[in-house]
Order: sequence, then structure tokens, then C-alpha cells
Amino acid sequence: MKTSRQSKITGSATPAILLTVALVIVAALLWTKVRIANNQTAETQNQLAQARADAAQLSSKLDAANAKIVMIQKDLDASKLAGDQFKSMADEAKTNATQLQKQLEDSTSNYTTLKSQADEFSAKSTQLQAQADEARALVAKLQSERDQAKADSAVVQKQIEDAKEQVASMQSKLQTAQSQLAEQQKAVAKKKK
Repeated sequence: MKTSRQSKITGSATPAILLTVALVIVAALLWTKVRIANNQTAETQNQLAQARADAAQLSSKLDAANAKIVMIQKDLDASKLAGDQFKSMADEAKTNATQLQKQLEDSTSNYTTLKSQADEFSAKSTQLQAQADEARALVAKLQSERDQAKADSAVVQKQIEDAKEQVASMQSKLQTAQSQLAEQQKAVAKKKK
């Protein structure tokens, strides 16, 4: 009779223990995924190596925890109260797993947002580079046109100087001719007298 009763306690406690073990493993896996996701977006290669070391340490702790669970399972065979306690722990582990899942989803969303912003920034940078190249080409063109205008201005200035010299020469010749004409007129007037 006593053996049958203990078997019932053991049978009812075993699913709770298995559920606890499964939830602890799921929580550990989700926790590791969250750490990896965070390392991909924010931490350096050295921090990633540290995270791997931490993950190895966590795996060791998980193995130790599993060993303890085996020992606790033996104790649960003698106590229904211990089974209720582990059920409570399983509920807490499930809550933690849900929280870790949400953190993982948030991290994934943040990574997607940051990548989208980076792509947008890259596109704008390319556009600005094209505009800068176009502006440089326009400046070069204007510089060339200014240099050409300076050259043309120098040619026109030279032509003006040449024209001034020609006018001055013609004015000098005109004055000489006028002087000669005045002398001839005086000579003609003397002959008439």
C-alpha cells in the first residue's frame, strides 16, 4: 500500500521535473541567443569571445544544475511538497523564457532598424558625393570660362591700346597737315599782297 502511494507521488512529480528541466534548457538557449544578438550589434570581437567563454561557463553550470536536478528528483520521490516547489520554479522559468524571447525580438527589431538607417545613410552619402562631383565639375567649367574671359579681355585691351596709338598717330599727322596748310595759306596771302 505504501509502495503504491509512493509510486503515485513519483509519477506526479516526474512530469513537473521534466517540464522544469525543459524550461530551464529553453531559458538557457534563449538567454544565449539574446547575448549573441546583442554582441552582433553592440560589442567588439573581444567581447564576443568573452561571451563565448561565458556561454561555455553557463553550459558547465547547466550540466551541474542538471546533476542537481537528478539528485532532487530522487528527493521528490519522498515528498509531494518538493514537487509543488519545482512546479513553482517551472512557472518562474517559463516567465523568464517569455521575457528573454521578448528581449530577443526587441534586439532583432533594433538591429533591423539600425541596418535600415545605415542603408539610408549610405544612399544619402552616395547622393551627396554625386552632387559634390557635379559641383566640382561646374566650378571647373566656370573657372575655365573665367580664364577664357580674362584672355579675351586681354586681347580686347590690346586692341584698344593699338587703336589709341593709331588715333594719336592720326591726330599728330592731322596737326602737322593743319600746320602745313596754315603756312601755305600765309604764303599765298603774302604773294597776293
